[in-house]
Amino acid sequence: MDQVAFGAFFNEELDFHVEGGFDKADVLLFYVLLQTQQAAGVEGDLCELGVHQGRSAIVLGKVKRPNERLFCLGAFDEPEAGVFRAHARRLMPESLATVVEIRVPEPMELAGPPPAMEGATLRFLHLDAGRGHREMLNDLRNFAPLAAGGGILALEGVFDPMSPGVASAMTAFCLSEAGQGFVPFATTPAKAYLCHRPFAPFFQRALVTSGAAGTLSLTDGLGGPVLVCFARAETGPSRDALLAAIG
Repeated sequence: MDQVAFGAFFNEELDFHVEGGFDKADVLLFYVLLQTQQAAGVEGDLCELGVHQGRSAIVLGKVKRPNERLFCLGAFDEPEAGVFRAHARRLMPESLATVVEIRVPEPMELAGPPPAMEGATLRFLHLDAGRGHREMLNDLRNFAPLAAGGGILALEGVFDPMSPGVASAMTAFCLSEAGQGFVPFATTPAKAYLCHRPFAPFFQRALVTSGAAGTLSLTDGLGGPVLVCFARAETGPSRDALLAAIG
């Protein structure tokens, strides 16, 4: 599914039928980053912590390779679990065989990945569960070690004024011994995207050249330059200027 077809799928099917706060800006970034990983030969499964009706999990399921598993972790209480499964059957039937549901009523109870994920390596991890400092930090400590080389962590709520603990947890993790290899390489109004430091320029260049990230700017961030996607300014630096600054 190319970018145009994927955008049409989101607009006509997913956005219309599945409730949730997953913004189109991040839908496009998920698509570009997942496709960029595939083209570069990055391998691993996909995971979302904090599945609700499946708005973002379905995006992952539509773009992943057929042989990759999609770990969906959530409370899975009825009736929401039934709503998620109905949406998944209708909108990503091709991926159902590789979807692994894992019931996690309380993520803070986890002291590591669930047993069902034993041996898993992740190329994409979407963290959208707890919004407190301790909750997000616990999620990062539990799941970030599963990231493959070239793996991406997407953190929801980093810039939400009602969830200040997400940003502080991200900072604490990146400055800790466990997280020193990770840096934020891109942001949107809702999320921060992290990867291992050597891969940051690679993903930034992919976002710049994709044309899918709106007005862009580059700013100094934690561990190096961060690409601000869908910036508030009407215009930003040219593509060539951004690519030269990224290096």
